[in-house]
Amino acid sequence: MVKLRRWYAGARRAVVSWLERTPAHLGVAAACAVCALIAIGMAMVTDQTPHRVWGLLAAAGYLVAGVASLRSRRPIIGVRVAAAGSVLLPTVVLVLAGLSQPEVGVVERSARLLVDTGSPYLATPTTTYDVNPYLPAMSLFGLPRLVFPNNGLGDPRWWFLAVFCICFVAADRLTRRARGTEPVLWALLACPFLALHASVGGHDLPVVGLLCLSIALASRGRTSQAGLALGLACALKASAWPAAAVIGALVVARWGWKHGGRFAANATAVVVGVSLPVLLGPTAGAMFDQAAGFPMANSTFASPADSPTPGVLLSHGGPTAKVIGYAVMLVVVLALLVALAWRPPRTLTQAAGFLALALTAAMLVLPTSRAGYLLYPVVLVVLGLRGRQRAAARSAPLWSSGNTEFLVPAMSGGEVQLRTRFRR
Repeated sequence: MVKLRRWYAGARRAVVSWLERTPAHLGVAAACAVCALIAIGMAMVTDQTPHRVWGLLAAAGYLVAGVASLRSRRPIIGVRVAAAGSVLLPTVVLVLAGLSQPEVGVVERSARLLVDTGSPYLATPTTTYDVNPYLPAMSLFGLPRLVFPNNGLGDPRWWFLAVFCICFVAADRLTRRARGTEPVLWALLACPFLALHASVGGHDLPVVGLLCLSIALASRGRTSQAGLALGLACALKASAWPAAAVIGALVVARWGWKHGGRFAANATAVVVGVSLPVLLGPTAGAMFDQAAGFPMANSTFASPADSPTPGVLLSHGGPTAKVIGYAVMLVVVLALLVALAWRPPRTLTQAAGFLALALTAAMLVLPTSRAGYLLYPVVLVVLGLRGRQRAAARSAPLWSSGNTEFLVPAMSGGEVQLRTRFRR
């Protein structure tokens, strides 16, 4: 074990040293080459036309971005071109061609139903794509299609992407740095997981954006606003619900039970306020069946989200295997709750990391899942790393005299705690 730790420490130092010596524009060019290979691989293996179109266009965009980074020797140029070539260009082409994942059509239809009937759910769906597996607030992203029926601006994908960018930028700025957000946002958009999802579907983007914003607000002590942001995320899709426990634990551990109650009350008020009109109407049963039964593989219709994860394989293995799958899911949930109670997160980085772990575990054990859900942990890990870098940057010498430096670590609750470090 000791030898393994020494080997790991040596390998880590070697990698860090190599990265420090490598020019940034070369690193961007190499990353673009890897992303181009991923995009080409997607175009070759997929049987869905929108994914194939994205793969071909994004691969070209990544290659152009790599060349631009090498020629300009400015890494930000390569990152911007990569984001434009992997997100903006494919989305424009797919929107103009009328190609998307079926989920985009589901959101648009739910908006029409909401306006016509007061509920975004069909009482008696006849096909899989008549099912609306989202919560009522998601239908709001389909309203622009009613305003711009024959215009590309009405496509929900633009509004999914806009809400994500606004929320992530706001969350990043809340971690106490006024500048430096733009390169991170461009790089995040250029990530193949996020770029593919934004171009062909995008419905998970506002959810993860609101989760980032809620974590950032909670870490700054703005617990009421954090509850509102989490409530909006939970009113969009059930995939946000695990965040209630994680962010709630952060609020209680760092700011106390009073703030925890305020956070929970605001989040609950938003979810109940959005869902209550539907629950009191004639489609309440349809809402439970479609928004809860369909994702849990307890519906008449089978979900198209069937990536070969353990939970999906167990759900397709017969009644006994399905029960085993539910038992595994329950064990994972209990284990995460015990870990959360034993060591609750106290910083933005810890909360983002724990939530990324929890959502990854959920992706593996849920009876309906797809690889695209990896965008949740990717975005959360990036936010957590940003918070960690800034916490380290804030621990800078405030004043030094002789062999003693006085340092100011990350502020907690507005209180500055001084500590000393003796230089050898």
